[in-house]
Amino acid sequence: MTMISKFISKSITLTLIVVFSAALGSTSAMAAPIGLPFDFPVPALGSLIWDDIDNTYGDPVNPVPGSPFTGDCEPSTDAGAIAINDARSSADNGDAYDTAWLTSVGDMYVTSPAQGDLTGNLFTAVPVNISGLDVTYTLFFSEDVQCNRYVLFLDNNTGAGINEQVSIATNFGSDGSTIFEATSSGDTMFTTTDRWAVTSDTFPFSDPINTTVFFGPGVPETTPNFATDIVCDDASDEGVGVRYNVFVPAGESRCLMLFACLDNITDSGETVNGAIAGAELFNSNDTIPGDLLSGLSQQDLEQCVNWQFGAPSSTVPTLSEWGLIAMAGLLGIVGFMVIRRRQATA
Repeated sequence: MTMISKFISKSITLTLIVVFSAALGSTSAMAAPIGLPFDFPVPALGSLIWDDIDNTYGDPVNPVPGSPFTGDCEPSTDAGAIAINDARSSADNGDAYDTAWLTSVGDMYVTSPAQGDLTGNLFTAVPVNISGLDVTYTLFFSEDVQCNRYVLFLDNNTGAGINEQVSIATNFGSDGSTIFEATSSGDTMFTTTDRWAVTSDTFPFSDPINTTVFFGPGVPETTPNFATDIVCDDASDEGVGVRYNVFVPAGESRCLMLFACLDNITDSGETVNGAIAGAELFNSNDTIPGDLLSGLSQQDLEQCVNWQFGAPSSTVPTLSEWGLIAMAGLLGIVGFMVIRRRQATA
């Protein structure tokens, strides 16, 4: 092999490495452990901050063991359940919650040790085993809209299917002033048929307007079989609570995906009409706002039993900007080889 041939061979090898590296993504967010509690501010959205994500919630001795619908949300002797304690909207109004996403599987709270993982704006709690299921609690904090995404992953690594009840409750900071402004069914009565609900503390608002999304459009495999506006008690017991029946086949995974949003959702306004218009974006999978599905694979989406996402469409793979540059370099080298071969045989 001539010196030129060796150079060309090495150049092609290096270029291919660059191409495939670029195609896979030249950079990736590095996972990092984070201790509890922590806050997650979103500077891109003004004053928006999700406060005090911690594992100190849930009443271990409430009237119904492990229920997020009874007892104290934040008792002096906690059950170690993980939740968001509060939030402040971009309109600079605080006290959105008195505990959001308090969750139990069966009669056991979803807990987490003293730390989790924060990769970019995705928090993942340490998995715990409940009723034979490996349960993982995730929170995604949007940088585009005033929402967080809550996904509960249930992995069944056993040899038999597992059927469980999952209960999820959010207590609103609006307390006794809480009013249901709208629901997806068109009235102000919160029931199992409501995909979403918009609540406020009545005008003039001192607390954020809350939108909570419980399931998606179409015919999901699972929707709530129980709904309540009375949940665990903090300053009061006003909030929203739902219960789902989830079946996880042997060796498979399922998930539940819910969203919590503040004020007008897609802008910094604070109006009931704006909040309702934002809530209506969840009536179609194609209009879920901003980056709220970011980081979820098609498989993840299809495993979320309270949503109905179709099979992935056929798409043509694309390269990043660096990938295109590297590909151009590779084509140039190949062209050079062709020219050299033609000159050698001329």
